[in-house]
Amino acid sequence: MYSIDQTKAIIGNEEIYNYSQLLLELQQKYQFLTKSDTEAILYLYEDRKITAVKELDGMFTFAIIDKNTFIAARDPIGIKSLYYSEKDDNFWFASELKSITKICEKVEEFPPGSFFPQKPYFLLITHCRIFRLKSTSS
Repeated sequence: MYSIDQTKAIIGNEEIYNYSQLLLELQQKYQFLTKSDTEAILYLYEDRKITAVKELDGMFTFAIIDKNTFIAARDPIGIKSLYYSEKDDNFWFASELKSITKICEKVEEFPPGSFFPQKPYFLLITHCRIFRLKSTSS
């Protein structure tokens, strides 16, 4: 999902229990297309950056691309999985282990409650679709 101005994108696997409350708080500043929990996370991030994760009540694994910044997060309890690897100067991640092990030999699991810093190149894997993204930064 992209933000309305197309400057940010989010991909994830989440169930946010307080998303309706978050949308109410954010509706004074932002226009929403879907009013979904995914959209709530995206605009909460836009409003509060990475500290937004602390306000989420639920289970989640997601990544946000904001211009040249890539951030991935996993819920504190670890209900939703998030695996990652690096291969051939690319960063790969997936919420299902079988998706990423088809591509990478060495795979790590994000610890619950973790965040991942930006990488210049990365791949997003979701529902058997693979997206190769290249940062515009040098």
